[in-house]
Amino acid sequence: MMSGPKRVLVGLVAAVLLPVALLLGGCVRLPDSGSPQRVVDSGGSENSSGYVVNASGPADGASPIEVINGFILASADTRGSHSVAREFLTDGLAASWQPDAQVQVLDSMPDLDDHDSGHVEATGALQATVDAVGVYREQASRLKQEYSLVQVNGQWRISSAPDGVLMTRASFDLVFRAARLAYLSTSGDTLVPDVRWFQAGDQTATRLVKAFLSGPVPTVQAGVQQLIGSDLHLAVEAVGVSSGVASISLSGEFLSLDELHQRQVKTLLVRSLEQVDDIHEVSLTVNNLRIDLPTIPTAEIDFPHTQNGVVLGSEGESLQAMDGQSWQPVDPLPSELQPVRSALTDTSVSSLSVARGRLAAAAADGMHYMGDDQNARVLSGTASGVASIDVVGTAWTLRDGQIVWVDANSGVSGALPLPADVVGTGAVVATAAAADGARVGVAVAEGQSIRLLAFGVRRDATGHPAELTAATELGQASGTVTALTWNADDQVAVALAPESSTGESTILVRSMSGRGTQATVHGHVTQLVGAPRDGQLRVVSDDRLFSVQSGSVTELGVRVSALTTIWH
Repeated sequence: MMSGPKRVLVGLVAAVLLPVALLLGGCVRLPDSGSPQRVVDSGGSENSSGYVVNASGPADGASPIEVINGFILASADTRGSHSVAREFLTDGLAASWQPDAQVQVLDSMPDLDDHDSGHVEATGALQATVDAVGVYREQASRLKQEYSLVQVNGQWRISSAPDGVLMTRASFDLVFRAARLAYLSTSGDTLVPDVRWFQAGDQTATRLVKAFLSGPVPTVQAGVQQLIGSDLHLAVEAVGVSSGVASISLSGEFLSLDELHQRQVKTLLVRSLEQVDDIHEVSLTVNNLRIDLPTIPTAEIDFPHTQNGVVLGSEGESLQAMDGQSWQPVDPLPSELQPVRSALTDTSVSSLSVARGRLAAAAADGMHYMGDDQNARVLSGTASGVASIDVVGTAWTLRDGQIVWVDANSGVSGALPLPADVVGTGAVVATAAAADGARVGVAVAEGQSIRLLAFGVRRDATGHPAELTAATELGQASGTVTALTWNADDQVAVALAPESSTGESTILVRSMSGRGTQATVHGHVTQLVGAPRDGQLRVVSDDRLFSVQSGSVTELGVRVSALTTIWH
């Protein structure tokens, strides 16, 4: 059995060297069973994770435990379809082993026990899994895996092993990164992100395209157009990348799409792939014939985003535009925000939301909203302190424990009950829509227990919300919800009432595909303000403004009672 000190040393060396890699951007050496691995800069792309793993094969005379340890570490090397890791396997297993089945992320290298000749058991603390199409799920359980080994030409080789790979958290954070697959909203003018995780290396583009063609996760699928069928696939397994051009060979089903849909699919592939190693163009072929199609300009379809970093804050009945970095006033008020100020004249609001010039705001008399005609209206009877509006023009809030929506342009409104089999006996206490309008975040309370969920928004032929479906469980908490927002690409953030002993509110951020974070902010939080991808979550607590990113909290020295990002 591997001794405790030896296992601790492996983790310690990796932990010491990891900051060196991040600071210097050069080479770092991670240990394996006999000789070190090398992690090198993958090319310096601004969008790149920066590192790929070059692993070593098995050493002569390695023991069963050393072979398993080396195999686990070599599994992080994706070159040649994990060719180095396959060197640790018998020929039969090397041909059938499926490394892409899943990634299991452990807190450290597993304990290895050769409890029986030719058999090794690996155990460890499992933190997360990434499935075959890149969906990240947090886990909190114990891992237990069995390996069998046989002698081949006097050397131990693995004859039986589970599909997929094991990876320590330190290695995962070094070589994996998130990428957002782009899908087209039902409105046709907005991209909806579907966050996946891929490892840097020569197969990243191939894995991303395969994940894209497999379709969005169910929660995203509910709110996007179904442009491609299940039969469309890669005709050539590998996506070649040269001089910034990704060459994709698709099956003949692509030709059954009309020209607009072909352009849309190509545009979505470009927007998904442009995050990988400076890819900026896609070349499509079908049956060895190149398909020349222009993409749709970003100005026509894009992810929800902000411009110029301007935010809008309220203190009492006064509205003020501010620079979201310096927090200095923007004067005069930008012309696009003048109607918002007029709509809220003499109105004190507890939350604000602005998207494409349209408004939703929570006030004592209900949810105030404004559409393209710039006429302010009120949806009365809403008791929730949270109001949000998406780029489609749908405003969202709660009324009598139900999620209600209103078309900010027409004034048509409706209620969307949650599926009883999902909610159970709980009550909806907060909701907020993603800026893309394809998903909503929901907090359901049952006593002091809180469940966070994300739902897909299925819309009818008129573009109005018709159903909330395909729930994704994001996590649980205990306490009283005081604020909730959608944040970044796929996160729901919730604030819990302050503990009486500390006077601090807890901020939980949970992802559909990614790691969650937690932070505490002094005071009573009344609003959370979502940010674009990689942005900072803003927190309004006792009329003071804080930013929260990756669990770190900074007070910004600004007094506001409500705040909004300006979405486009």
